[in-house]
Amino acid sequence: MLSLFKINLKKSFKVYVFVHVFFATALIIFINRQISQFFLESQLTQQIEANLVQDIVGCGHLMNDKEAFLVCAFNQSSPADVTRSLIQTYVICSAPPSDSSLTSAVCEKLAETERLVETNNPYGRLGIVGKGNDQWYVAQKNENTPSNYLLAPASATLEMIGMVRGLRDRNLIFTLPFILLSIALLTFYLTRLLLKPVQSIKDTLTVLEPHHLDRATELNSPFYEFDDFLKIFDELRKRLQKSFTKARRFASDASHELRTPLTILRGHAEEMITELPTGSDTQVRMRVIADQVDHLIDISSKLLLLSQADANSIKLQLETLGLSQLVWNWTQDARSFDERIEIKHSIEPRLSCRGDRLLLLQVIQNLYTNAINYNIDRGWLRITLKQHAGEILLCFENPSEAIPSDFSERAFDRFYRGPDALAKGINGYGLGLSLCQEIAKVHGGSITIDTTHDRVFMTLILPVTT
Repeated sequence: MLSLFKINLKKSFKVYVFVHVFFATALIIFINRQISQFFLESQLTQQIEANLVQDIVGCGHLMNDKEAFLVCAFNQSSPADVTRSLIQTYVICSAPPSDSSLTSAVCEKLAETERLVETNNPYGRLGIVGKGNDQWYVAQKNENTPSNYLLAPASATLEMIGMVRGLRDRNLIFTLPFILLSIALLTFYLTRLLLKPVQSIKDTLTVLEPHHLDRATELNSPFYEFDDFLKIFDELRKRLQKSFTKARRFASDASHELRTPLTILRGHAEEMITELPTGSDTQVRMRVIADQVDHLIDISSKLLLLSQADANSIKLQLETLGLSQLVWNWTQDARSFDERIEIKHSIEPRLSCRGDRLLLLQVIQNLYTNAINYNIDRGWLRITLKQHAGEILLCFENPSEAIPSDFSERAFDRFYRGPDALAKGINGYGLGLSLCQEIAKVHGGSITIDTTHDRVFMTLILPVTT
């Protein structure tokens, strides 16, 4: 339970990348917003200052008619210039100042000390008069003769900045969901883009199996950064292939070499049994030796078949088998094997498959033997043969006691035996189910084992003959 909890807490690389890219993108947008806000005030101020000089230079000849001047200033501005709304705040003061112009509180600012502002327009100049919150821009043509003055409140810059920020913030309420959605989609795309090479390598590696390690699979690296990784893996594959080959060769050679001396021993043992006095202690001991030699021969045969399966070199004598009739005959014979076990059967008629008769009979024998050995006293065995979803299912169901929780996972391990095998005196060496699985695989099928608290279901799955 603890290991399962740890697995659930393991990080997902996709989620990890997605979260980091999402927040990184959001952070970039936020920083860009703050930088834009920082430069917004200076940009608007420069634009207002440039417009003042441009207006007095381009429309200064109309300053005696304020309405005409304002129309001219508006017409020469760009429609995209957000500062043009400040034209309505312009104040025109005559030069030289007259008594009537000085009666205006704004024009009186001209008497104060002017602080020059640098501009890029050589035909006009700009300055600032006033103090604190009551500062005004003063624009004038660069002429030898006195000209009229154009004044605009410096506070208009702050008002314009506030207006632009307000519009931006109001629009953010509507655009924020689209911004977040765009960030999420962009992050999802980048995550898939980053994992695509890894997925490509994974797809290539998943085709490798222990039986096919000797096949030089083409490992395509989508980017050169993965070349070293693939080279290391290919070297590991070659080392594993050599190790598996040596192990298979050892099992095969050992089985071959053992069969001949064991067969000779078996022959001599049988000969001595017939020569010794019937019922003597020596004859009984020799019978025990002969039986153990038989077990060794059986083990060597199974190891040889398993090594052939590992090397993918099992030779099948394929024929079309009437599986329904074959299983029915088997159940009739099985009733005489052990009368303590009640055998029930449900066989769907006229089912057939392509297979090796001897190997499939060996599978049926092994499944039957396991169902009998791990049954309860005076128990039962139900054999079911049916077709389902394009497959033939041969199921052995039996009651059992003290079924280990990991039985379904370990049952096909080589040399694995049930925990009560020794206590019940069950013969065998834990190779039967492993061999059955290999035989099923070469027939294009498989074997599954399902358990409940008191029952075991072993199912041979074979493809239907078309």
